[in-house]
Amino acid sequence: MVIFGYQDGWLRPGMSHTFALFAKVDFSEGQMIVRESVDISWLPKGLLPTQQIWDWVVPVTGQNFKLHESFAMAAAPGQKLKSFGPVEISSELYDAAKKKAAWLDAGAVSGDVKYMILDNMHRERAAKFERGGASNCIHAVSDLEIIKAPMTHITYGHYASQLVFKHFDPFVAKGPNSLSPQHMHHVVPHILDSFGREVRVA
Repeated sequence: MVIFGYQDGWLRPGMSHTFALFAKVDFSEGQMIVRESVDISWLPKGLLPTQQIWDWVVPVTGQNFKLHESFAMAAAPGQKLKSFGPVEISSELYDAAKKKAAWLDAGAVSGDVKYMILDNMHRERAAKFERGGASNCIHAVSDLEIIKAPMTHITYGHYASQLVFKHFDPFVAKGPNSLSPQHMHHVVPHILDSFGREVRVA
C-alpha cells in the first residue's frame, strides 16, 4: 500500500488531493510481479490537472481516476507530491479497498455516490455503501468497512494523506516475516513501471 498526497504552494484545499494504490505482488527468482492493483482517487468527473475544485457544498458526479491520471494532476505546475509507504498490508485491507474502488467506479456511473469536499452530511451513507452518499477524496480512501471512519476535521494535502496512512496501521504487516523497509523501498518503482510511466515521489 502507498498513500499519496499533493498540494500547491498556497495550500489551497481545492488544489490538494489524497489518493492510494493497493497492490498484490509476488516475488519469484528475485523478480517482483504485480498480480493485481487497485486505485482509489476520487475527484469530480473530468477534472483537469490545473483546475481548482470548487464543489464544496453541492454533491457532483465523481470519478475514480486511474493512477497515471492522478500523477498527471500531481505534476501540474506548483504541485508537490509526497508518498507514505509502501508498506506490506493484510489481505483483509486489500480486499476492503478493492470493494470500495469497485463501488466508486459503479457509483460514478449510476449516480449512487457523489463527490463533495465538505461531505459531513453525506459521508456516513457513502461509508456504508448506501445510495445518496457523497465523499471527498480523503474519505473515499479512509472509510473502508473493516475499520471505523477516522476523525479528519479540516485537513487536506500532505497532512491528510499521512493521517490516512496512520489510520491503516493496524493492517500493516509487522514482525520477522514481513518485508523489510529496504525491500519495500523498491516496490513502488516496479508498480509504477507496470503502467509504463516514470513518476517521482518525494
